[in-house]
Amino acid sequence: MCFSNQRVVLHHQDANAASGWDHYLTDLVPNSVVGAFGAIAFTTGKYGLHTLKSLGKLIMISYGTSAFFVIVILGVIAAACGINMLKLLRYLKDELLIVLGMSSSESFLPQLMRKLEHAGAPRQIVGLTVPPGYSFNLDGTCIYLTLAALARIAVTPRVPAR
Repeated sequence: MCFSNQRVVLHHQDANAASGWDHYLTDLVPNSVVGAFGAIAFTTGKYGLHTLKSLGKLIMISYGTSAFFVIVILGVIAAACGINMLKLLRYLKDELLIVLGMSSSESFLPQLMRKLEHAGAPRQIVGLTVPPGYSFNLDGTCIYLTLAALARIAVTPRVPAR
């Protein structure tokens, strides 16, 4: 009996810690736009407007590749499981726009878990699959890093062999 009460208290403390972290992220999201604007302003001021053209190409290729991956690859897998990917994307639209604005998905996790539970997924399944899925399956990050490495190789001057 005592062990059961301790688990409840521990679970309650974990819930309070998670809600505090969620509040921190909610406050951070609107201010991150200012930081992104400052970084772009500094880069443009120091290196000129031509840097925005190459950065824009990299971002468009990255988002295009990610969209292809989500709609085609994940779409086929979701369809095989009986899930309409476009309906799911519409349902998660607000969170995806936050991720797009921040270029990071950490702020997306608490809202995603709440929405999946609201959509009918069991809380235990959501808690078991979403956080590890975020940690171990960073497809978008892998796509971006690959494209960034290719872009870096493309702009590196080649030294002739002697």
